[in-house]
Amino acid sequence: MGVLWRGDFETGNLKQYNGVQAAKPERIHVVQSPVWQGKYACSFTILADDPPVLGSDISQRSQLSNEVPKKVFNEGDEFWYQFAVRFPSGYKPQGTNAGWNAIAAFHNTGAHGQANVDWKTPYGKGVEMWVQSGADPMKPDIKVFPALPTVPKDQWLVFVHHIKWSTSPAKGFVEAWCNGKQYCKKQALANLYPGQGTYWKLGLYRRKAGWPISMYGDAGLRSDTPIPPGGIKAS
Repeated sequence: MGVLWRGDFETGNLKQYNGVQAAKPERIHVVQSPVWQGKYACSFTILADDPPVLGSDISQRSQLSNEVPKKVFNEGDEFWYQFAVRFPSGYKPQGTNAGWNAIAAFHNTGAHGQANVDWKTPYGKGVEMWVQSGADPMKPDIKVFPALPTVPKDQWLVFVHHIKWSTSPAKGFVEAWCNGKQYCKKQALANLYPGQGTYWKLGLYRRKAGWPISMYGDAGLRSDTPIPPGGIKAS
């Protein structure tokens, strides 16, 4: 079938996503520059004094989500995905090792717990992909895959990933690329929590900090056929 869903903002609005999670609506909006492809991308912003949104009292977020039945992924599902992000020159991660600084995620459907797969810019560590699973979503087993040693500024980073979802390390797997370079070779692992699914989120989620932060997102896509390592642009 090929491409099953696009979250690339080429509609000129946020309607490809069903959830907006931000302190104020204007923290997330469509822009015409910069873009990785097409005519539109999206800007995500958190301000220093933004209150918590759908999280603990030490968190701040500016995210879009897709938690609807047809876009929740469950045991045995296998798809290819992509997204693109761009960090402005002033991008500054939360400055502690516990700051998390998430930029995109497949989040578990349970009321609590850590994301199944998320991309982060941990303090001093560049860009990483975390895969989390196990019996307790609050204390998951964690596997970390470094994607980039630093956080590049003012350039687009295109992430492509091929995932089979499972609670079993004998059935699940993930493989991933950034800007055409494979940083995670096909790895057999568990990537779901028992009895739960997972859904897509794009945008910023951090431990509360005393400064603003922003990024751009573009080119969200899901396919049941392979996506080239460098990604697919809208035709």
